[in-house]
Amino acid sequence: MPIRNRILLLLAAVLAAGVLGACGGDDAEPDEVASISGDDADQGGSARQGIEDALLDFTACMRDQGIEVPDVQLDAAGAPMIRPDDIAGIDLESPEVQAAISACLSILTDAGAFSFADDPELQALLQDSLQDFAVCMRREGIDDFPDPDSSAAIPFPVTAFTAFANQSFQDALEVCRRQVGIPGLGE
Repeated sequence: MPIRNRILLLLAAVLAAGVLGACGGDDAEPDEVASISGDDADQGGSARQGIEDALLDFTACMRDQGIEVPDVQLDAAGAPMIRPDDIAGIDLESPEVQAAISACLSILTDAGAFSFADDPELQALLQDSLQDFAVCMRREGIDDFPDPDSSAAIPFPVTAFTAFANQSFQDALEVCRRQVGIPGLGE
């Protein structure tokens, strides 16, 4: 898979993970997630299946922890669609949600959803794109949107997406995902 396509899908996966971690609500529809590794179709397909399975396991784990989240389905491009209504009213800073995320996040990291160490060029491009995304979000009025943390399991804390259901956040997300070239989150 060309590096540009891998970057776009990885960006979608990284941002979707933040939103999915923020998700504790009702029924979600698919958006996009990543075909994380591999330069040929077979390897990319295996990576996609691994990530899809990990997303389903993650949502099952969240439910086991007492947080109602919908099953994640992937579209043809491989990314999860998350509607703002599905997470409206969820208190991402509540101890219950934070504990569930802490208990379940390893499912995604163990699946390699955020592992780019084997490709330093991809890792650098992804970090630059995530930084551009954070700068754009702040420029679009989401003043407290953080810079990405390359040392964390996911580059943005789940709390960065607490306003996901807010229309101004949605507007900023749309502008910035288009500017950075991230496949459809929140559509």
